[in-house]
Amino acid sequence: MKRRDFFKLGVTTSLMPLLGNVGRAYAGNDTEFDYPVTEYYDDFGPFTSDELINLAKKFGTPLYVYDEKTISSKFLEFRDAFIANYPKVKVHYALKANTNLSLLKILKNLGAHAECISGPELQLGLLAGYKNDQMIFTSSSKSQEEMIFAIKNNFLINLDSVPDLMNLIKIVDTLKKEAYRDWE
Repeated sequence: MKRRDFFKLGVTTSLMPLLGNVGRAYAGNDTEFDYPVTEYYDDFGPFTSDELINLAKKFGTPLYVYDEKTISSKFLEFRDAFIANYPKVKVHYALKANTNLSLLKILKNLGAHAECISGPELQLGLLAGYKNDQMIFTSSSKSQEEMIFAIKNNFLINLDSVPDLMNLIKIVDTLKKEAYRDWE
């Protein structure tokens, strides 16, 4: 398999800085800039500095390049470390770490669930294809609108305070909705 075969460009744009000697790169607006030159190795991705420079020339900068093969293997390694002792484990990826839609779809297809801290993250999770029972809403500052959205969509809601619980009870009473679901 060639490197480009598993490189997916649902990628945002930004050239990640390289380590090593200083070289020359080109921004999307034809501006040159200095950057360190080196080869990337398996633990950091399969791309050489020349390949990254060519991608920066083609797509402009900044350019973030994600390696699906590395993401997949690292996720599966992490998940499998728990499955041996906890067969029902569910790994929730925190969308706040990176909201790139292509990345979210890769992780979803590997079996990751989603941990969201805001209404927009809940909506992004749905857009990435997560089902409501694959998402958890866990925020220390949930707005009433976000709580209503989470309740109406049957997301699991993590409450972290008594005021959070009281707010949930008021909203559920207003919506006349059952607020308990038996989660495994």
